[in-house]
Amino acid sequence: MGNQVTAAQVMALVEELAPPALAESWDRVGFQVGDPNQPVERVLVSLGVSRDVLEEAVARECHMIIAHHPLILRPLTALTVHQGTGALIAQALAARIAIGVAHTNLDRAPGGLNDWLAERLGLVDAAPLASAAPGADGDSVTEMARIGRLERPVPLGQWVKKVAQRLGVEALRYVGDPDRPVQTVACMGGSGASAVPWAAAAGADVLVTGDMKFHDALDALDLGLAVVDPGHFASEVFMAEKLAAWMGDEARRRGWRLEALPARGEADPFRFYALGQDER
Repeated sequence: MGNQVTAAQVMALVEELAPPALAESWDRVGFQVGDPNQPVERVLVSLGVSRDVLEEAVARECHMIIAHHPLILRPLTALTVHQGTGALIAQALAARIAIGVAHTNLDRAPGGLNDWLAERLGLVDAAPLASAAPGADGDSVTEMARIGRLERPVPLGQWVKKVAQRLGVEALRYVGDPDRPVQTVACMGGSGASAVPWAAAAGADVLVTGDMKFHDALDALDLGLAVVDPGHFASEVFMAEKLAAWMGDEARRRGWRLEALPARGEADPFRFYALGQDER
């Protein structure tokens, strides 16, 4: 049968992979909602906490959610049960579902989200960008981002298609000449525009990250760096599958009665429209 565990023990397990000390000072990670002493047999691992995720947790009889994006990040000036964060907290408490978070600590952790992204992109010899960017010692962005290489150079246009396939997106944005060869690749899940100058300094041909803005794209072009932007969601959502698998392996190794399930119902809030496509 295995040993029963509590929500606090599940959170502590996750923090073995992603120690809270690795989190950014502005971040809010760790146990956020519920009773730390509550018994937990099934955990839903998700990118964020939404009404859909909570409903999925209830439907799949989960006792806890481990999310990447914090439910509580900014100070709350009010807490009501009818809207916003308050409504989600109330829903979780009513269903006796505890909530824990591993965010920038998981981004920075060895064997965490950005290593998973590098692996998904097929990078060889991936390492923290800080190890390759001159003057980047102590810079949090370069400690999160990874840099590696492709087995052989490919035109940027071909690499863009490969990124779309590997991350499962129908459309993405990119910056740079589609005919230029790329081989050294930097990557950072989520919002990684701040890595642009460091990726260029480290000799990357291309940076894969989300949430690029117009002026960031111009800066990248000026530095001779190509950028592939699959979106914030696509660059991180696979973490649910990877973290759930890691938790499941660790639970079995410890003889715990614990099942970890990746969320199935999350979707990118952005949709894409192409001229000429049928209306949906």
